Amino acid sequence: MKPEPPPWFPAPTMADLRDQLSLEELIGTGWPTLDEILGGLRRGQVYAVEGPQGSRRRVLARLAAWAGGAGHRVVWVGNTQTAPGMKLQVMAAGVGCSPAELATTTDLDDLLDEAIRRIHVVTVGAECGPESWLRDLVTSGVPFDVLIVDDFTRGDDAWVKALGGAVDVFWSEPWGAVLRLAARRHAVIVLAGRSMPRADVAAHVQLGGYRSGTRSLGVAVDAPEVQATARMPVDPGPPAASGRPLNVWEELAERRLLSFAAALGATPVE
Repeated sequence: MKPEPPPWFPAPTMADLRDQLSLEELIGTGWPTLDEILGGLRRGQVYAVEGPQGSRRRVLARLAAWAGGAGHRVVWVGNTQTAPGMKLQVMAAGVGCSPAELATTTDLDDLLDEAIRRIHVVTVGAECGPESWLRDLVTSGVPFDVLIVDDFTRGDDAWVKALGGAVDVFWSEPWGAVLRLAARRHAVIVLAGRSMPRADVAAHVQLGGYRSGTRSLGVAVDAPEVQATARMPVDPGPPAASGRPLNVWEELAERRLLSFAAALGATPVE
């Protein structure tokens, strides 16, 4: 008996096509140097960030702020700092101040309240049981666009289980479960720690220490098609527009960021 041909699916509308194409757009890191090297972060891929804790947090906070400011749903989890502290770093990265300055001034409260209402960044810290929280997120099907897991330590079975991996095979096949999760959710996953495996990731970003004399971070990128080293200024400024929609942080900056240094009594830093 000849099998019946599969039924035709309804033709997509233009709105459907735009939504589908928008999912193929690369997600900016907020760091022009990294974006020039990588071209941005691609959905369905896993990225590893390795380096000292201070350098990692600068890079991850800026990534979370700018991805959230572009309208992407961002989740940042870690087990060595609190959720409010992580959110403070994200807000500081967005406005171009240090977290310490932001915590001790009220001059930016109206701006930050507006930003908090408009960006989609969820921070989950040590007090929230981040491993079990992440496991629930992974199994629930709740959508996200960018998932950042900091304090990822080789051999830490709690993170492996939270990401849906089998502990007995994860470290011999380092990224299997995470790669499947990224592909299934069509999301960017960034795993960050002091020492990270290099196998099978879209790119391995190794950070050096922050140099106060040069106000910059050293970075080395190892990807299938790119190997590059560079220095990133700690105060990177807004990424180049290149015809893309205005980021929330750029929109707010256009109206109010020029007065921030005076309000804080300090020079803006990342």
